[in-house]
Amino acid sequence: MLESGELSRYSRNILLSGVGRSGQEKLKAARVVVIGAGGLGSPVLLYLAAAGVGHIRFLEADTLDLTNLQRQILYRTSDVGHPKGRRALTALKDLNPSIEIDYWPDRFQTSNALKALDGIDLLLETTDSIPAKFLANDAAFFSGTPCLIGGILRFHGTIIAPGTDPSRKVAGRPCYRCLFPGAPAEDAVPTCADAGVLGAMAGMVGSAMAAEALKILLGQGTLLRGRLISFDMLASSFRAIPFAADRSCPLCGDTPTIHEIREESRSLSAGDFLDRLPSRSDLDNLG
Repeated sequence: MLESGELSRYSRNILLSGVGRSGQEKLKAARVVVIGAGGLGSPVLLYLAAAGVGHIRFLEADTLDLTNLQRQILYRTSDVGHPKGRRALTALKDLNPSIEIDYWPDRFQTSNALKALDGIDLLLETTDSIPAKFLANDAAFFSGTPCLIGGILRFHGTIIAPGTDPSRKVAGRPCYRCLFPGAPAEDAVPTCADAGVLGAMAGMVGSAMAAEALKILLGQGTLLRGRLISFDMLASSFRAIPFAADRSCPLCGDTPTIHEIREESRSLSAGDFLDRLPSRSDLDNLG
């Protein structure tokens, strides 16, 4: 049940058709996990906390660097040199003290992936680690947890939503590996540190991830499931493209070869993820 202070705090949510008091109570009962509290994780965490998602777990093991402040809006200059997660926890509690926030000072890895998803309604992967994206996809598949995977580089961003059905809590197709069966070579393309990233891209893509997460938790609207959103700021382009299940996918295909969660062998940045996306002409033919 919503308390009187919550009715006031979330009044602009409650006014929305499709949300109302019952929808806000759904958000209060919801449990999400966010992998990473960096460029994408910052707006994701801020907007989910502000919206009243009742239990937010997040994993973050890094220390804040001065270069992070260009896009990681959870933090201040005085936070440089401190553990990101601790400072993020303080900021989120300041923003909304009425929700539960569970901070894990760990990296997302095979040893904790399924535990991190225990009792969780939705997983959001926001890091710049390609292995973490594969692990999030696989852990979501085996646990039947809805999942959103985001990435940014230069003036571009993407959100990929594997095919898990949030209303049934069962694993579905297509999955992330239908697009990327395995991690590419480590030196295939430049990283974000090499190529740069427009800070505002983190806000744009992270906010879109948060909005999609709220739709999933509320059961409202047309969900992104089984589609890829591509953002191109230089072209002022925003596109949602369906992608088909790959019958030869090693995870969700007809004859899968992956039967348990595992870590990918190479630690890559989001640069590899984005630069290996299909070309614009190929995207037109996806799905």
